[in-house]
Amino acid sequence: MKWPFPTALVYVLASAVGHAADIPPKSDAPSQVCVEVEIAGVKSNSYDCLNQQLARQAQTVQSIGNIAPVGAGSPSVLTGGFNQAAVNQQFGQNFGKSPTPYRPPAPVFAHPIAGH
Repeated sequence: MKWPFPTALVYVLASAVGHAADIPPKSDAPSQVCVEVEIAGVKSNSYDCLNQQLARQAQTVQSIGNIAPVGAGSPSVLTGGFNQAAVNQQFGQNFGKSPTPYRPPAPVFAHPIAGH
């Protein structure tokens, strides 16, 4: 028996709708299935799976709380305070004598061809 095209299309669509009712609705709950894909010998994990694993690990980590990075007991290097050893190293011979750091004079080089 030969079916006309529109009738066949109706049967195909009706069977597709019938099978669509068999598919469970997609839920927003994360799935626990991790799929590994191998393409040309290279394994690749699913990003959804990796995100789920990282989210589970992040939920188990305890936070350290809201602690200030710099406190009253912090060293002067962190608080921006005075450090005499560092200033002495920076100013060199001018430490305690001048407000500008010591800079040695620029070297003078003789021309290699011109001679002495």
